[in-house]
Amino acid sequence: MGERHLRYCIPLRSILAILYFKLTLCADNKVVFCTGGSGDICSAQVKALVHLGANACIIGRNAEKAARVGKEIEKARHGARVLAIGDIDVRKEEKVKDAVEQCVRELGGIDFVM
Repeated sequence: MGERHLRYCIPLRSILAILYFKLTLCADNKVVFCTGGSGDICSAQVKALVHLGANACIIGRNAEKAARVGKEIEKARHGARVLAIGDIDVRKEEKVKDAVEQCVRELGGIDFVM
């Protein structure tokens, strides 16, 4: 009947600035644990979180690729800590458990899992 639709014109820059600020608060000094972190999509997501203040642990099947991608991600922010663990098959529970324990030991915990 008498429904009113209100439209607000908020500049896109303002929306992005607010989102960036909120994500920075969420990621600052947190630890991201990412399986498949040396792949294209996951590494881009991890790199964004590292840029916003997080540290990260990426795991993958190929140790050389994980190390290379880990070094690239680390460049996203001065002082970032990125632990790259290779030779991990996520279908083998013991391998994943060992990687989690190493991440917690070296980075102090895990706040996000991808």
